[in-house]
Amino acid sequence: MIAHCFSAPARKLDDLDRHPPDPNNNTHPSSTPPTSLQERRSDVPPAILYRQLPGEGLDAFIAEFRKAAARDPFGTVFIVPTSHLAREIVRRLREEDVPVVADTVTTLSGFARKIFLDYATSETLISGAESRLILARLLDAGKYPLLSGTGAVDELATLFEAILMWKVDYPAALDDLATARCVEIARLFDAYRRFLDEHDLVDERALFARVVRILSDTGWFRTVYIYGLFEPMPRTAGRYYARPPPRTVFVYGLFEPMPLERDLLLSLRESAEDFHYSIPPYARNPVVFADDGEWLLPDTVISGDAPPDTRRSRLALLFSRAKSADCGGCIRLAERRDGLDEVRAIAQEIRDLVAAGVRPGEIAVAFPDLASALPCVEAVFPRIRVPYVASDGRPLSALPLVRALLDVAAVPARGYRREDVVALAASPFLPITCGCDLDLLSREARITAGAASWDEQFAALLRTVEDERDRPETPPEPARSRLAAKAVSIASARDAVGTLFADLSMLDGTKTLADHIAVYRSLIERWQAPVMSKMGDPDLLGEFINLLASFERLARLLPEEKISLAEFSSLLAQLAAGTRTARRRNSGGVQVVGVRGGCAPRRPPTSSSATSSRA
Repeated sequence: MIAHCFSAPARKLDDLDRHPPDPNNNTHPSSTPPTSLQERRSDVPPAILYRQLPGEGLDAFIAEFRKAAARDPFGTVFIVPTSHLAREIVRRLREEDVPVVADTVTTLSGFARKIFLDYATSETLISGAESRLILARLLDAGKYPLLSGTGAVDELATLFEAILMWKVDYPAALDDLATARCVEIARLFDAYRRFLDEHDLVDERALFARVVRILSDTGWFRTVYIYGLFEPMPRTAGRYYARPPPRTVFVYGLFEPMPLERDLLLSLRESAEDFHYSIPPYARNPVVFADDGEWLLPDTVISGDAPPDTRRSRLALLFSRAKSADCGGCIRLAERRDGLDEVRAIAQEIRDLVAAGVRPGEIAVAFPDLASALPCVEAVFPRIRVPYVASDGRPLSALPLVRALLDVAAVPARGYRREDVVALAASPFLPITCGCDLDLLSREARITAGAASWDEQFAALLRTVEDERDRPETPPEPARSRLAAKAVSIASARDAVGTLFADLSMLDGTKTLADHIAVYRSLIERWQAPVMSKMGDPDLLGEFINLLASFERLARLLPEEKISLAEFSSLLAQLAAGTRTARRRNSGGVQVVGVRGGCAPRRPPTSSSATSSRA
């Protein structure tokens, strides 16, 4: 084996249109030679690393992808950082009448999902919401007393994602900072992984590791692509029968991949015929952008330095070590009264830009917290006709239609609390008609909670009103008529609540998860709910039905376990809270994104964060 120990000036970006160099040609070796532990094998195809400003070189990448895809449409893949950019590239190609296989332009997670679905046979991929339900059931077993509490499931899910993506040996990595709680977290993590293994499940956090194993197990590439032989049959064990993974790989704009993501990229780099990887270390400031791409062991590094007087170059100076930077007036600060006023001002600026000829798809709006800002966007943008696409939907549990359906189980689970019953009866999505002001009458009857209390308190109020009506000293008109009408309203409310509670009583009791779901479905269907008014969105109903289907899949994993109605209602609410609405598919709309989210950190933990973990 010969290690390349030469250095050469970086090639310029306009060399991209040329054919990649021959791996045995030392004219353009990597600027950083491999160490003895990282020596390049002679059978690993070459990789080209591009260093350029964000947005630079994208047209050239698309052009090269178009050429490669024309030769090999199913064996060429283009990996980009966001699904929005993937859709935009597909849109551009189709507008140019270029045939393209849509799922070959994707994100790294989308590519991993595609490979898994193509190759896995007995295993099933579960969503983040489903994995949280499994965590919740493990916590409810009572074996982890130090981990209980509000929000524990979400916090643990985020921690587990960081442990997996950063390949952390937890809690050994904490050394003497490990506490009893850390040890309990590790036991829960082991129990969770055992549950997945026993039921042939793969969650979204472990997807990358599973796909890396799939790519290494298949063993297609070096035989097919290095030696030029015809494609061999699947391996002797006969596990995989899908089409081989891609021969030509383009990766553009990924920001500091985590270790597990790097494993997947290295698997592709070692097996693809052509591997092109573009990163944005454009400020040359390792404090801000630590990834220089050398972990790929590139054969060639192409410099994409832009002229210093361009707009992108001036913006890049903001992230450099320069003391000052002239942005040419493209960055402005403004203060607004509140969040809603801020969104209105943003929408008006978008309208002005569009009027000046800017396409909405070329505009992005970033909020510190998208979840809290999205309701304002949904209220303002459609009203002034600003097309947009949100990078993340709202939790299903935050939507009125879904909230009403969740309340069907929540009302009896919480003991028929007055405010819950009133909200359920007042929902426009449910066929419950009291013919009266249930809120006012229940307050007057001094009802707080309890199914029996409703009937008793309404009966007492009805007797009081009837006694007052029948007193001789009560004026005949209009007082008697008013009291008679009130008595009718109370009786109507009592009957309506009695009928409602009789229906809801079907949900009571301790049952298996499958039985709870069956009874819940039966009641919803008998009510013919939800009632789709103008406020209703048929797509949301479809998403809720899909949510119930995923709940039923989980029920099959726990066939004999019986739970109370309160536990069932809590699990259903957790699943709805962890499931987000589908993104609006408006390819030409303004991109609305969040700066931060509940995901694993992109940087490795520091010593100070380890101290925080101990606390």
